Amino acid sequence: MALNLMNAVADFLQKNPRKKFTAQQIADEIFKAYPEECRQKQKRSKAIRTPINDEKALLSQLRSEIASQRPRLQKRHPEIKVMGSPMEYYYTESADSTEKEHTESNKAFASSKKKRIDDE
Repeated sequence: MALNLMNAVADFLQKNPRKKFTAQQIADEIFKAYPEECRQKQKRSKAIRTPINDEKALLSQLRSEIASQRPRLQKRHPEIKVMGSPMEYYYTESADSTEKEHTESNKAFASSKKKRIDDE
């Protein structure tokens, strides 16, 4: 069976709510969860410029596809959010405004904690 990468990404993130992952981390986990489907993808590849001839190249391809499909993924699954640099993907059922408040309060807490540590 062929790997449906976007469904695999959505399933992985949904099983790990609120945990943040880079595209590389997601690619690593998908490779672990679907090794045979990933190998089939590698075998089917007809890439000439950047051949997918080893595991490192395959993981790089998966990472690139995840990153390039981000807008489509988020449109299809509005529960998937992306933030930061490097971009971190995560799943949440919170509304965007609630999520923003949660993120802002975490930043404020981290900032005040850092300030206390610096003051010591």
